[in-house]
Amino acid sequence: MRLLEVGVIPVLNENDSVSVAELVEHRRSQAGGAAEGIAPAGFGDNDGLSARVAVSLDADLLVLLTNVGGLYTANPRTDASATRIAELAGVDDVARARADGSSAGGTGGMASKLEAAQLASAEGTAVLIAGGAETRVIERALAGEDVGTLIAVASRRPARIRHIAVGARQRGALVVNDGALRALMGEKASLLPIGVVGVEGTFDKGDVVEIRDGSGRVHGRGLVNYPADACRKLAGRRSEEIDTILGWRGYDAVITRDNLVMGAV
Repeated sequence: MRLLEVGVIPVLNENDSVSVAELVEHRRSQAGGAAEGIAPAGFGDNDGLSARVAVSLDADLLVLLTNVGGLYTANPRTDASATRIAELAGVDDVARARADGSSAGGTGGMASKLEAAQLASAEGTAVLIAGGAETRVIERALAGEDVGTLIAVASRRPARIRHIAVGARQRGALVVNDGALRALMGEKASLLPIGVVGVEGTFDKGDVVEIRDGSGRVHGRGLVNYPADACRKLAGRRSEEIDTILGWRGYDAVITRDNLVMGAV
């Protein structure tokens, strides 16, 4: 924000020189699904990075430019009947299926842009996917002209929850069993120690950690109530045993529901 205030346009880029995600996944696969102390770095692509930056800045609009004019009903390069979709209420399976068709043949990674749009729109930032080769496309879009595909804001969560979901850097991960995952996703429960089967990384109380299943898939993020060493001691144990195990007691839950965000993160 300070750069913008003094008239400088920041350029952020995600590329192989700064991302170690593939190396981490290789280490994790070699370790049988868990690489102790190793957490993925990088966002995977510029679309995901831009969505997180837009949400962190509380931006009203994120513009994603590609080499097609937006999302189409089919691949416009091979299907003359394909029409541009001017607006989406949200990103669903139908939209993703259309992205698979419209992005065939190298038309700009539409599936990646829809994933970024889903993340941003869920946090209060509208997204426009438009053709970067079109003359003055950003100026025309801001003037209200019908260009590209606009993904409307799906919701707007409180700033603290947005910070947990996409704004803060994650410091590690808690691997949970299937029962705990079902409770977190469906019953709006807190994460109790008994549901934790593994702890990755080094973190302190109050840090943001990811919630992962046994395969390494990320299902959410939250503010953890205990440091990593304590979480390792508590994993798989009941809440009433916390005093005995640690010699002190802070919370019954490793992550309380109010500090937990599940779903797209």
